[in-house]
Amino acid sequence: MSKQQLARFDSLVDVRLINLRRCATLPSLGQLPRLRMLEISGMDLIKHIDDAFYGDGDIFPTLTKLTFSEMLSLEKWSPPKRKNVKSFPWLRELTLIQCPKFKEINLLCDSIFTMRVWLNNKTIWSVEFCNWDNLQYIENIEIVGCQELRRLPEGMRSLKRLTRMKICNCNNLVTLVALYSLQVLYLVACPVLAFNLEAFTTLSQLKINACPKMQIYYDAWMKNNEERRRAATEEEERRRTWMKENEEQWRAIEEERRRIWMKEIEKRWQAIEEDKYHIRGEAAKEYGSEEEEERRRTWMEENEKQWRALEKEEEERRRTWMKENKERWWAIEEERRKKKNLHERN
Repeated sequence: MSKQQLARFDSLVDVRLINLRRCATLPSLGQLPRLRMLEISGMDLIKHIDDAFYGDGDIFPTLTKLTFSEMLSLEKWSPPKRKNVKSFPWLRELTLIQCPKFKEINLLCDSIFTMRVWLNNKTIWSVEFCNWDNLQYIENIEIVGCQELRRLPEGMRSLKRLTRMKICNCNNLVTLVALYSLQVLYLVACPVLAFNLEAFTTLSQLKINACPKMQIYYDAWMKNNEERRRAATEEEERRRTWMKENEEQWRAIEEERRRIWMKEIEKRWQAIEEDKYHIRGEAAKEYGSEEEEERRRTWMEENEKQWRALEKEEEERRRTWMKENKERWWAIEEERRKKKNLHERN
């Protein structure tokens, strides 16, 4: 389909291409400026996703959900050949269902998204699939009904932004690899799954259902997690106390500086007035006492305004100072945690 022909469909938001069994090429849907959801399913002859799918200009500028389903021959997804082109800037969900031969993906995408892998995607879990490095922006992954899956591939360790994972109905899954960035883990109906959770050091939320061999590890994790929570609470209390002490120290320093500064201003005023009294004589002193007092007050008010202006600058310095102390605190705590984790591993 030519660019001129596609221009008639610029208003399309949702496109689904289903069961086009004899179609050997994909249309240039990447040109559609308003497309948000795209599903391609049952196109048995498609082996390669290439530039024909992208078209000219920016690639899928508004697409948020992309699904490939029952693509039985799909093996490779190549990046666009053009340089310095935006591709999939708003992609949030990528779903692969029944793509058993899919072994190479080069998705140039810098947005954080969810990846769903359902049913038979045999090659993705094998050593043939070596493109986990190209999926660095995955934050959440869902694995459902993958009966060929026995162990998560080692390549998934490269997913540094992966914080959430859900695995359901994987009857042959035996163990997982340690994912050090993972914070939330859901395991449902994986009957032979059994692994130690100690390596998942950042895990904060764990739910397990119908995984009988995981119960003993779950109980141990819950016990350790309770201890970690108590330690975290104590650490937070120590941090607050430390920050409060630093705050009080700062305020004491600033208050002392203000007192000294105002005292010096008062001395300067008195010195000026004494010189004037000597010149004008005692009579001038008695005659102008009220006038001089008013002038003194005005002068002090102006100095007070000057102090307040300085106080704003000091407040900014205080915030910077507190931020640096906070960063120093976290650096100390991070070093302490690293030493503790190293000790526990040894």
